[in-house]
Amino acid sequence: MKVVAYIFFVTIFSFNIFNITYANENSKIYGLIKKNNLTIISYSKNWNNSSLEALYRELLNNTISNEIQYLSKIIINASGNSNVFAEYNDDISVNKNGTYHLGHNATITINYGNRYKNIKDIAYFLSHEYGHHYTLYNIVKYEQIYPSELLLNTEYGNLRNLRNYPISYNISRNYNYIWDIQEILANDYVQLLGSKTAKQSYKYKDNLQKVQEGLESQKYEPLFYNALPQQNKYLPIATSVNGLLKYFLKIANYNYFADNSIIKLPKIVNIKEIKQSYGKQYILLYDRDINNKNLEYTVIMHPKDSNFTIFPLKTLNYNEEPIVIFGNTQYKDKNGKLYTYSESYEGKYEFIIYSKDSSGLIFASEPFIYDFGK
Repeated sequence: MKVVAYIFFVTIFSFNIFNITYANENSKIYGLIKKNNLTIISYSKNWNNSSLEALYRELLNNTISNEIQYLSKIIINASGNSNVFAEYNDDISVNKNGTYHLGHNATITINYGNRYKNIKDIAYFLSHEYGHHYTLYNIVKYEQIYPSELLLNTEYGNLRNLRNYPISYNISRNYNYIWDIQEILANDYVQLLGSKTAKQSYKYKDNLQKVQEGLESQKYEPLFYNALPQQNKYLPIATSVNGLLKYFLKIANYNYFADNSIIKLPKIVNIKEIKQSYGKQYILLYDRDINNKNLEYTVIMHPKDSNFTIFPLKTLNYNEEPIVIFGNTQYKDKNGKLYTYSESYEGKYEFIIYSKDSSGLIFASEPFIYDFGK
């Protein structure tokens, strides 16, 4: 079975993907290494043998168990197929007696290798695709359930309470990526068992910081893990699902059961509106865990009626004052030049603070609803 990872964008972004590919782009070999039963091969000029060795080391930074012996190949292509960044193919078949045969020829393919030069650029794709492999093979062994529509009957489906959501199973006209049960599984794997590199953060700056740095126009950065830890924002975040981490370890026969880090979740205290001559400015205040100096906080907001339009507001460390300034903001530098950053909002918005610990586990605050009016 093939599982593909489509490009997922929230509505504040506009990226161009060129669909022109060339037949010979993915034919010349630039690198090839073998590690036990795993072959890693590159058709991209950016990925030679040295790069593939680093990729293998990064693979092992994810949580790995015996399922790795069933993965035979990782392929890096120079270009890609439409909007598919990466894909996974299993090698599982059904025996005559109805049991499942786990073959040893599963593959992971990462496309658009010519766009990426560093491990950090593809670490999330690698972790996500290995998450398909880890969860699928271990669930089949542990529960003897494979067809997508039957995954609801697993212990995982019960833990995630997926029967109360519009789960998708097959790619069709009505297919919705965020409700694909195997994509939900892979996203949960990255959150709970993925490498720290796959869960890297971006330092988002609030509007005051932007004007102080001379940014006169609105600029959005790609949504990194600390602003979008899972694409499906209708589901609770993985760390908040009791027993989920224990289940993921149990199906791989780990003889220890880790508990989610126990942290004090941040809490949004208030959002103050300040009417300035240049428009409305807002100040968000929050409480944090004063006993944990290793936590990183990222504040996001989105319209109450849309979980797909996400605005990252600010990333803060422990030693930074827990204040976020957004909306219309002005700043005059020492030379007298005036910088203005303009943003206005209407209607109800939901605010969330994501806390990320030193291991990469991420936690979500209770949502805070604010009505900006008309």
